[in-house]
Amino acid sequence: MVPQYSPPTATGRHESAYMSSPHVQQPPRFTKMEFATYDGTVEPLNWLNQCDQFFRGQRTMASDRTWIASYHLRGAAKMWYYALE
Repeated sequence: MVPQYSPPTATGRHESAYMSSPHVQQPPRFTKMEFATYDGTVEPLNWLNQCDQFFRGQRTMASDRTWIASYHLRGAAKMWYYALE
C-alpha cells in the first residue's frame, strides 16, 4: 500500500507527520503566548498555574519545563533559584 500524499498546511508542515497517536508524544507547539515573570514578592501559586497552562498549551516536554520557568524568574526569586541550583 502506498502512503497518501498530504499537502503542506499554512505552517509548511505535512499534517501526516504529526498525526495523533496514543503512544507518540506530540511535538511542541509554537503559538505566540505570553510567559509571565515571577519576582518572589507575592504567593507563587498563580504564577505556577500560568506556567502549567503555558506548558500544556505548548506541549512542552517535562524535561524542559524547569529551565524554561527559571528563565522567567526575576529579583529575589532568581537569586533563590541560583542558590538552590
